[in-house]
Amino acid sequence: MRDRKAAVEELLALNVHDLSRAGVFKAPHGTLCNCVWSDGSDREVLRVDFWLEGNPAAPSLRLKYVSDNGNSAPTSTIIELGSLRCHLGGAKRMFLCPGKANDCPCGRLVQKLYLVEERWLCRSCGDLTYLARRKHDKRKDRLMRDPLALLAALNSDDVRQRLLGLGAFAEATTRSKKYTRH
Repeated sequence: MRDRKAAVEELLALNVHDLSRAGVFKAPHGTLCNCVWSDGSDREVLRVDFWLEGNPAAPSLRLKYVSDNGNSAPTSTIIELGSLRCHLGGAKRMFLCPGKANDCPCGRLVQKLYLVEERWLCRSCGDLTYLARRKHDKRKDRLMRDPLALLAALNSDDVRQRLLGLGAFAEATTRSKKYTRH
């Protein structure tokens, strides 16, 4: 079991809008496409080959890739596609999350799926968070909303309390500079 949630920024993501912009959903069924993820030194991390299959009115996306876990056998999985009606008309294509347990879909229509433990999952099924949420400190927020509490923390005899106050003061200063006009 993990001691903290993985962040979406640390994982490979498959984005339905990127695929749509690349014309994947307009290609004839069976047309081979691929996505390649590389690290900072342009070394290939993962290559996923995929194609549309099934009913043209309700297609699915077949993915085939070799994971980097030392297993040379290719992994093949199907991701169902759905659509979300737009309030001004039309619809946009979305992934239907394959789910985590027993290959049972969770039912969520999502824009992105993340590669978690060799499965493509939504943020909820993958138990994922954002880096910004990991770094967020509610104690600093409380001090920034209450000037008397901030002053008390800054004048505290407890070193940890003073450091927390300094952190809250620094963050408040940074936020105020962000929205100041010159």
